[in-house]
Amino acid sequence: MSHDITLAARADGQDWDDVIDALERAALADVALSPERRAVLVGVLDRIESRVAGLLGGWERFAPSGDGIVAGTLSAAEGGVRLSLHDDSAFVSFPDAEQEDPDAFHTAVAAVVRIVGEETGYDAYDPRTGEDFDTTFADAGRLDLTGSLRPTEESESAPRVDVARAVVFGIGAAMVGVLVLLLLR
Repeated sequence: MSHDITLAARADGQDWDDVIDALERAALADVALSPERRAVLVGVLDRIESRVAGLLGGWERFAPSGDGIVAGTLSAAEGGVRLSLHDDSAFVSFPDAEQEDPDAFHTAVAAVVRIVGEETGYDAYDPRTGEDFDTTFADAGRLDLTGSLRPTEESESAPRVDVARAVVFGIGAAMVGVLVLLLLR
């Protein structure tokens, strides 16, 4: 499994649920990027690539065909981190698998998310918490399913996560990933 951080434009005070709904509708519409918008996004991806170059062992760039919704994808040489840039969003995905140095890995991933946010102007959202991504990884790289499924006095008062929304979002992200792979072929 992987953990995905979503970056998207968000108006002041706009609820993340509204932003995610809009992203899902846009993904379903599957409108190809115009050549002008693609050129702008390629420039943004160039800047991101140059800034993340020293992180996670370097990066490999994949440019999709010119008729898709993805401007480009970067994959880290180490750690399985992947970044995809779209017209209205970006996604930074990384595996839940144990890392040799989890603290250093999470620091590098947080830096990638920060850089993408700075270059795109997008805000970062963590679907696991349902809130802004604050550069912390509360689950230390793994989701403790046992702890999250067993109610305790402490967790009963905690806000409930909308599991259905998370599943739909995960499926949508997986579909985008498959689309990217198909476009790269």
